[in-house]
Order: sequence, then C-alpha cells, then structure tokens
Amino acid sequence: MKAIDDKIWYNIKRRFIVIIVVLSFFLGFVFYKAVKIHFFESENYSGFAKKQYEGFVLINKTRGAIFDRNLKELATTVPYKTISVYPYLLESTKKKPENKEKALKILSKHLNISEQDLLKKLEGKTTFAYIQKLVPKDISEKLEKELNANNVEGVNFEAEVKREYPNGELASQIIGFTGGESIGLQGIEKYFDDELKFHGDKLNALKDAKRNVVEVKDFDFDNINGSYNQIVLTIDSFIQYFTEEELKKGVEENKAKRGLAIVMKADTGEILSMAQYPSFDLNNYKDVKDKSLYNPLATSLVYEPGSTFKVMTIAAAINEKVVTPQTSFDCENGKYKVGRFIIRDSHPNGVLTVEEILKKSSNIGALKAVTRLERDVFYKYVKDFNFGEKYNLTLPGQERGLVQPLKRWKTVEMSNIAFGQGIAVTPLQLTTAFTSVINGGNLMEPLLVKEIINEKKEVVKKFEPTVIRKVISQETSNLMKDMLEHVVSTQGTAVKASIPGVRVGGKTGTAQKVDSTRKTYSDKRISSFIGFFPIEKPEFVILVLIDEPSFSSYGGLVAAPVFREIAIKILNYYHKLPQDMEQIKLNIKSLTDKIESNLDIPNFRENFKLLQEVNKTGELDINIPVQEEDTATDIMPNVLNMDIRNAFSQFKSGLYNLEIDGTGIVTRTIPATGENIYKGQTVKIYLSQDEL
Repeated sequence: MKAIDDKIWYNIKRRFIVIIVVLSFFLGFVFYKAVKIHFFESENYSGFAKKQYEGFVLINKTRGAIFDRNLKELATTVPYKTISVYPYLLESTKKKPENKEKALKILSKHLNISEQDLLKKLEGKTTFAYIQKLVPKDISEKLEKELNANNVEGVNFEAEVKREYPNGELASQIIGFTGGESIGLQGIEKYFDDELKFHGDKLNALKDAKRNVVEVKDFDFDNINGSYNQIVLTIDSFIQYFTEEELKKGVEENKAKRGLAIVMKADTGEILSMAQYPSFDLNNYKDVKDKSLYNPLATSLVYEPGSTFKVMTIAAAINEKVVTPQTSFDCENGKYKVGRFIIRDSHPNGVLTVEEILKKSSNIGALKAVTRLERDVFYKYVKDFNFGEKYNLTLPGQERGLVQPLKRWKTVEMSNIAFGQGIAVTPLQLTTAFTSVINGGNLMEPLLVKEIINEKKEVVKKFEPTVIRKVISQETSNLMKDMLEHVVSTQGTAVKASIPGVRVGGKTGTAQKVDSTRKTYSDKRISSFIGFFPIEKPEFVILVLIDEPSFSSYGGLVAAPVFREIAIKILNYYHKLPQDMEQIKLNIKSLTDKIESNLDIPNFRENFKLLQEVNKTGELDINIPVQEEDTATDIMPNVLNMDIRNAFSQFKSGLYNLEIDGTGIVTRTIPATGENIYKGQTVKIYLSQDEL
C-alpha cells in the first residue's frame, strides 16, 4: 500500500517539476521579448502603434462647378459651417461666470433656435454636442464675431461644403448629382468625377479603432492647397428652359406618360438642350420615388422609331441612285402582303412618288423603295448612320439600341426596318442620324461637353466637333431637305410644325410599343416629330417624342406643335423671327415677363441674372415692338373654301403682301379669319385640291 502511495506521489512530483520548467521557460521567453521590444525594437513597435491611431485624410474643400455654354452655373459648391459645443468648456466658471448664458443667448439670436431648445441639445452631453449643421457662411461669420467679442468659450466652428444646383430641375438628367463625400453618382457629376473633385494636400488625422477620423491635426480649412477642374457644357440654359417648358405642356395637354426633346446644332453636333418630363429637383434627389427618372431618356430609352426612320431609308435609296424623288410606286391602296404578313398604311394611297411617300408617310411606299437596294447595302447604311452603336458621349448609361445581324435580314425583316419596325434606337441616335441627312451628309459625334477649364477658367481640354464619317452626298442631302419641307406643307403630315416666314422641314413618326409580356405589339404608341430649320442652311435640329399620349397618337398632331413652339422661341432668342410675326413675338414677350417675375424657375433671376445681362448683351430683345390693336388696318376676311380669284378680291388692293402656297381652294390662312391685319403685313394663303 505504501509502495502505491510513493508511486502516486512520485508522479505528482514529476508533473509539478515539468510545469515549473515549462512555466519558467515561458516567463523567460516573455521577459526576453519584453527586453528585446523595449530596448532593441521600440521604434518599430511604436511606429506600428502609431499607424493604428494616426493616418492621413483628404479634405473635400470644394468641387469644380458645372457651367452651361455661356458660363452660367448649373452646379456649384457652397461653403457652410457646422456649429457644435464642448459642454464642459461652456459651463460658467469663477473667471467667466456668465459664459454659458452668453453663449446660449448669442447662439439663439443668430441660429433662430430658442434657448430652451438649445438646452435640450445639451442634455446628457458632457464632452460634445452638435447644435446646427450647414449654417450659411454669412450667418456663421456674424455668430463667430459676436462670440469672440464677448469672449465666449466652448463653441466650435467646423468648415464643410455642400453641392447645390441653383436651377433645381433644369437639365437634371444631364448634370446628375453627388452623394456622400461629394462623389459623383449620376450624369456629368459621375462621368467627370475625378476632374471635378478637389485634389489637395494630405492632412494628419487621429482615428479610432474602426479607422474613423476623430480629429484632424493642424487643420486650417481656408489654407488647404489643391486644385480642381470645371466642366463647360454645350447646353444653353435659356434654350434648355424653353425646351423643358414646352415639353411639359405637350405631355400634360396630351395626358401622356412622359416626353423628351433634344435640340442639336446641325453643323457641329452640339447639344443645346436635352429635356425630359417628368423630371426631378437635383437638390432633393433622395426624395424621388421613381429612380428611373435619374436616367437620361435621350440615351437610355430604346424604342422602335417608326416612320421617322423612313428619312434614312429614302436617303439611302436616293444616294445609291436606285430611286429619285419622282420615282413612282403603287402603294396598293394601303394594304400589301409581304410573305405571310400584311403591311398597312394609315390611309389608303394609290401611286405615289418617293417625294409623296415621304410626305404622306406611306409604309408600303418605303418598303417598295428599299427593295431596290441589296440587303447588305441597306444594312451598311443602317450601320453607317451609327444605329446599333454607341457614341463617344461624355455621359454614363448610354444604350446601343438593336440592329439584327445581316444574316437575319430576310424579306419581311428588311421591309419592316424600312419604315422603322424591327429595329430599336435611342432618341440621340435618331437625332444624330437625321442631322447627317440634312447637314450635307456628315455624321457628327454628338457633343455635350464644350471644354474642361481649371479654377482660373483657363482651358485644360477642348472638345472639338468631329465628323465620324460621310454617309450621303451633298446632292442627296439637298434633295432630302426639299422633300422634308413638303412634309410640313398643308398636304403633308406635319402642317402643325410650320412657322410662317421660316422654311421648316421634318418627319412625323407614330411607333407601336412592344408588350414585353405578350411578345407582340400593344395598343400604346410613341408619337414623335423630328425637324430642322431653316431649309436654306440648317442650323437647328429638334426631336420631340411623346410617350403614350391619351388622345391622338399621330406625331403630326401630338409632337409637331411642341416642335413649333420650341423652334419659335429659339428663333426669337437668336433674333431670327420674321418681322411680320407680331402675335408670336407678343406671346414670347409674355413668357419673358414670366421670367422677369421669377415664376416657376427656382433662383432664375439670382443665378442667371437674365434680364440684366440680356439687355446688356442683346442676346434677347425683351422689349419686342408689337403693333397696337388700334393701328390695325382691317380684319382678316373669311376666304376659306374660295378659289384664289375670289380670295384675292376680299383684300384691299396694294395694302398687303399676299403669298400663295399650293393650288385649288383655300384651306388655311395666316393670320386666321377674324384676326387683325396691318398695312404691309404678309398674309399666307394655303390652297389644296381637296376640300376640307
């Protein structure tokens, strides 16, 4: 029994010795490491520790502005101050017995916060408390000055900046917006984020365990060195405003889902306006429920263009010399079978020339014209017009549309594409392709940015107009312009786009929308009109697209009037309205009066300073001379349904400049029946062979 006890004791003793040895070895190792770290590696470990709580931070001192083509600010960065207090420093002491009372009184006075509410903000706070964020600079400066004058301690002023958009909804999808830390999230703000952001000195900062900045050392906000660039757009704010206003009217009058409009310079491809409705206020973008409103429809909407595509179809056929404007085709009284499908026109037509096919917008005529082209030739023209391809546009989110591969172009597919079905495009693609048809055949790179400038407004990079390729000849372009002018005549589909005294051309479109669930066409339509002016030397191209109008779906009735109103205001803006358009000028004057009274345009007077600058530079004649009503020579007689001889007999000889358009009987006059007419005024008389 004793032997067993001795054995147990021996084992315990041996284990104890092992533990002592191991523990001694461990403590010796720890002592060795402590000595080594303290005496030999202290600098390395102190540096490592320093990295844990110290670091660098880049201060967002500012961000480059975004301007329109005339250097009107569209996006700007505004300095603010955030006011906070250190409660333990705020408390009154023997040295400063009224410190807290003075602080509360002065803060309440400048920040418009009651002293009771200020005390609530301090409840339970001992080290730090926010009082108010984003205090305007002028208010914070007055506040700080009075606090210093009264020798008040414990109030802290932290500099910060906020991105602001002076004109609210104006060009919102183009400009885009920034998020936290002033990072661009949409539009130009996103595309040129690196150019716009402030590149400044790195500052030393203290950070917590989660690497959040707690304090910036030696921080003087006003003296941070750095640089940034600014963006100058091709957009003209005034034209953008007119476009948005008229588009909004068009959408609301037709009770449509939405709409868009693009105004482009015909010779350079510069985009003067790109509007859509409904839109959103850039200053309150987080409040927008439908986030799709962020996207520019001009580059993201993919749709079948319908009859507007006939312009490119006819241009290709004429350029290949397989047809002329006078080539005739039987349009089969509006019903024609291709394969197992029936192609229909909106109105029955017999034999039409190519010019009439375009004017009356015959689907059957367009497909018969395109059958004279080889498939690969027509396909090449479609691709040369850049359909199915993206542009080098400085805006994110651009779609390329859809053009089926050539191997899928059978007879039916080619026939459908001839009148704008079976092909999907973006509004910008259609506008740019159409522009090439009427500008002499040059497909231009669409321009949205004019230049990049630095903080001193010195040019860093200039974006020059670029010809991508020559698509059609000058001769073909001239023929197309003449034919497109007839579309806007009394016998065409777009008479509501006409402007007295200005030669206008264009093309209507009524496109069926595809039902994605049933994989077939729905009863919903997209109505559009794309036009240009003047015919002699095209300067402006305007596309108007109205999505899902509730009443008529014809582009000539829905979209053409919107085109006309935008065009008239552009002409007036550039002093190019005919002298006899007094009533139209009067209407425009009422709109400029609306601008003068600062209605419906947030900060328009403050940021554009429109009227003052316009009157100085002569960009827009606010004081448009208008004939007074009592100077009218006569009342416009009713000459409707008369032949030209009887119509002429209704006017006093030699008093008016009578201009005749067409033959047959009178169908329309400008001015209209019953309106005032004046000595020397031009009176337009439109005639047609068909009675109304």
